[in-house]
Amino acid sequence: MTPSNDAWFGASQGAEQHFQMGRVRAIETRRWWLRVGNDGISAAVSPSGAVTVRAARFTAQAVPVTFTLQSGQTLAVRWGDAVPAGVALGWLLGTVVLRRRPGGEGGPSAGEGIE
Repeated sequence: MTPSNDAWFGASQGAEQHFQMGRVRAIETRRWWLRVGNDGISAAVSPSGAVTVRAARFTAQAVPVTFTLQSGQTLAVRWGDAVPAGVALGWLLGTVVLRRRPGGEGGPSAGEGIE
């Protein structure tokens, strides 16, 4: 459960963006996400990111929610930022290797070095 103080967003789209970022976390962790907002968005989000219950903004409401406890860990939870960091490192190393290959970008152009 996440209590949220979205009052400072006012009537802007900030609370909605804040809510959508939380939905991504529910998917990433494969956990139910229960969000309680003081004047923003209160909702229940399933592990697949589906919004099962959502209260209207700027209204006082109490909504019944049914959810299940989850077990296990996703790769995102277990390894955190190691996966995207590894992909970025692989991309960087691949770029360096391709640039150093003869005929690759950054190598001698056609006709250079021939005497």
